[in-house]
Amino acid sequence: MKLLLSFSNKLTRYLGLDLPQQGSAEAKGTGKHPLHSNADIFAWQCHIIENGGPDSSRSLVAVEAHSRYCIIIPLTLRLEQEDLIQQLNYRWSTEMAMFILDDPEAPLEDIEELADALLEVITEVDVIRNTDLSISGHITDIKSWIQDYCQQHGLHLLSDRHSVSLAMHLNELQKTAKDPTGAKQRFIPLPRFIDTGLMMLEDDAETDAPDSQPTQPTQIATVINLADYRRKVGL
Repeated sequence: MKLLLSFSNKLTRYLGLDLPQQGSAEAKGTGKHPLHSNADIFAWQCHIIENGGPDSSRSLVAVEAHSRYCIIIPLTLRLEQEDLIQQLNYRWSTEMAMFILDDPEAPLEDIEELADALLEVITEVDVIRNTDLSISGHITDIKSWIQDYCQQHGLHLLSDRHSVSLAMHLNELQKTAKDPTGAKQRFIPLPRFIDTGLMMLEDDAETDAPDSQPTQPTQIATVINLADYRRKVGL
């Protein structure tokens, strides 16, 4: 499976990258292509935002194309592209593993093992300069939440603890987005995100299974209680 990271123009400039825009220069909507996650592609739209306040601290916001699951990463230090990718991979794989395990008492070793298994499904990473306009609205909404959160809590800098807590709250709120046919859908990101992880593991198991042995179906997990999750990570 390919991990497709779509960087906005602003994030590309922040990282000092010289990435070509998606599409030809003559094509309409160059650099504004819609993103889709499927059995072959795990796509994220990534953007950098100001948290607000006098210090103008920044955060990376990444939104997964299918589930609209969001990850917020405080940018306390200037990151290179590989550092950013590494942090993003750690966050989505660890959070996905915890939710799939559905066990607040699961040993850290089990979480890390499952997170590693999810990362092993990714065989290619592609970074493009592009902004999916349908996801931009969600990112603008997240930006408002972050700025309001910092103002209400008197924060000049969004910590890792606060960023995880806020993102988890947002991932339980109902979203509206169009499906590939253009029809509007209402959904909650978290269950969709878990389904994506189960699909990744199931597809990987089918690929690795010998032809003489039937692939065992992946067990459908329920969502881990968020209060238990926050206690586990010290929130």
